[in-house]
Amino acid sequence: MNKKRRSKRNKNENTIKKVSIYQVIAEIDQGNLLFKSYDQFKKKGFAKPPAKIYETVYSGDVKAKNLSDIFRIFNTAFPSDYTGRSLTTSDVIEIKHNPSYSEYYFCDMVGFKKVEFEKKAASMKIINHTNDIVDTTETGLMTVFFIKELGVSKVVCDAVRLKNCRYSQCQLGYELSCSCYPDDPFYSTQFFIKPKILIVKGIINLPDNVLYDIQTVSAPIKIIKTSKYTALDPQNINLIADYCKENGFNYGYLQSDTNEKQQVF
Repeated sequence: MNKKRRSKRNKNENTIKKVSIYQVIAEIDQGNLLFKSYDQFKKKGFAKPPAKIYETVYSGDVKAKNLSDIFRIFNTAFPSDYTGRSLTTSDVIEIKHNPSYSEYYFCDMVGFKKVEFEKKAASMKIINHTNDIVDTTETGLMTVFFIKELGVSKVVCDAVRLKNCRYSQCQLGYELSCSCYPDDPFYSTQFFIKPKILIVKGIINLPDNVLYDIQTVSAPIKIIKTSKYTALDPQNINLIADYCKENGFNYGYLQSDTNEKQQVF
């Protein structure tokens, strides 16, 4: 009887029940770590997988006795609620032994490497993957126009970069960063939807009539400005572009879509 109980207990101890799978988010993988080996991570300066560029693609129970079983399950016998890609190099497996203790294993080119992993820094399952990898830079003294919460924003800077970013714990977005001129050393803002960024070479001050209809009313004399479009309408950026074209300014769209009219710098 004791032998049977011991055998049953050992069988349960050798069965891994609770696991989480973490995978690199391609859109924010600035270090080009996706599908790279542990040695390649180290060569790029990462002593452990940077959890902030990982998302949690699965968390649940699986019937497996070891890491090889887990690898097989997430390649040939996927759980019904699994939406990640097949388990492969650069992925991280979490084995949850109890609520306060987990072990993490890096899927290497051959086998697995036990690693440290800051799971709290990882994203939840990303719900808006786009596979639209953006990382574009422009330099030189310029005026940058874009739409934010209050309408058209303007930044004068000497370098600008638009790239993918993590917008929330489960969403991706885009980050615009500027090396500003002459006072602020740095400006950064985020967008959930890919923004239309207009760049004008040099410093430009827009006349009021670019974005507003101007009326002069007598008795008493006053000037009334009426917006041509609502504050968040992207057409405001087109109005600025039209003004630049008509007045010979050197302008263009940063990371613009192919159907945008664009002046080449």
